[in-house]
Formats: sequence, structure tokens, C-alpha cells
Amino acid sequence: MADIDPYISVPCRQTVTQTILPQQLSIVREKLQKVLDNASDVSLTSDIWTDWRTHAFLAVTVHTFGQGEPVILTGL
Repeated sequence: MADIDPYISVPCRQTVTQTILPQQLSIVREKLQKVLDNASDVSLTSDIWTDWRTHAFLAVTVHTFGQGEPVILTGL
């Protein structure tokens, strides 16, 4: 990054894994909890697959409406 922009300071791996990601996880959990607390009905969609290296993946999507409009969490 020093070649691209010397004023940008990239955090180290430990800072990302021990500080930044836990903070972001907490923020996302709070947002999701608020949405789910105010939802009267939710719909879940799931998808399970493996890649060519047989690594397993699971995706879960939650759909809900708030005051007749779809609820979209931004900043995730």
C-alpha cells in the first residue's frame, strides 16, 4: 500500500481478527436483533453446497417486512 498511497495505514492481521472483526460482528448482531425484535413474521431460505475441494458451505437468508416494505439491512 505504501506504493499506492503512503498515507494509508493497513492494519495487521491480529488487529483485524482481534479488534475490527469482533466490533463489526457486534454491530451487525445489534442491527439484526432490532429487525427481528420488530418483525411479526419472518421467512428463512437456506442453501447448502460444496465446492470442488469438498468444502461445505451453508447460507441462510432471512426475509421480513416492516410496515409493508421489505426490510433491508445496509452496511453489512
